[in-house]
Amino acid sequence: MLALYHSRALWLLGVALGIVELALVVAVYRAFDAGLPQMQLVESLALGPLRYHAAVDGLSIAFMLLTAIVTLLVLLYGVVLRQQPYARFLAAVFGLEATVMACSPR
Repeated sequence: MLALYHSRALWLLGVALGIVELALVVAVYRAFDAGLPQMQLVESLALGPLRYHAAVDGLSIAFMLLTAIVTLLVLLYGVVLRQQPYARFLAAVFGLEATVMACSPR
């Protein structure tokens, strides 16, 4: 019974994280101004020798939205299939999504 509870909690956590992520991407999409030709929503941070720089353009915002929608659908499909072990399934889905969202050509 305890294993079922943990798997149900993981299902809820995975779907909730997918919904939150989709909401964040929609917020970024709404803040994006398609009339401007430059990179928008620019963030940069320097920590000693390490530098972090992120920004979005018109093409990347479309792919971010598509990736968030597909991820939520995959998570819901995993719940319907009762994919086991769900913890590994969540790690694989969110790991792949993080790679897709973070990697873009300059």
